[in-house]
Amino acid sequence: MGETKQKVLIIDDEIRMCESLCEILESEGLEALSSTDPLQALKILTENNVDLVFLDIKMPGMSGIHLLKSMKAIAPAIPIIIITGYPSVDNIVQSMKLGASNVFPKPPNMETLLREVKVILDSRGRRQQSERSGTARIITRDQRLQKILGAMEKFAVTDAPVLITGESGTGKELLAGAFHDLSPRRESRFVKVNCAALPKALLESELFGHEKGAFTGADQMKPGKFELAGGGTLFLDEV
Repeated sequence: MGETKQKVLIIDDEIRMCESLCEILESEGLEALSSTDPLQALKILTENNVDLVFLDIKMPGMSGIHLLKSMKAIAPAIPIIIITGYPSVDNIVQSMKLGASNVFPKPPNMETLLREVKVILDSRGRRQQSERSGTARIITRDQRLQKILGAMEKFAVTDAPVLITGESGTGKELLAGAFHDLSPRRESRFVKVNCAALPKALLESELFGHEKGAFTGADQMKPGKFELAGGGTLFLDEV
């Protein structure tokens, strides 16, 4: 099997802009998804492991600024590049404050944009790889943590559920990844779900999936995170 392509989602009300960017990104070996509808774009984001988003600011139905807020609530770590025909100081400052990685005016200089894309995706790829490196990355002199790491090697071979507690920023996700890497399930998926970032209305669908036609807007079958993690490990963060 070949290496999985990184995905870029393009959101712009100009269909030609979407098509042009898709063609260029796919020629660079990336998988490109696109939408001219902000609500559909949110649906695409929740149903795909997107690595980068291109976002326009001026769109009918929902402004790009509002959409930026919504996407960051669903996927806080997702890099978002603004591409706009209205690169005012206010738009740039507001976008960057809300977490945009950069702002490019329309039409963007493709050489500069692709260079930015490469930097962001390379960095994201290295970070994701490092998150999968197990206990080798956990270096400590604390005897209590050393005891925990020792116990992990015993418990990781079982299928028992594991509860990891601790304050924000203490490394719960790192320990969860180490558990997975030490387990017999290490060759299967390690699926992470930030429960706190999911709107209540989307939580059930995100975890358990749905069949086509199950409700209005369900135009295709969607597997849930439990199914995607089958044979692997499901990490429910911020339960």
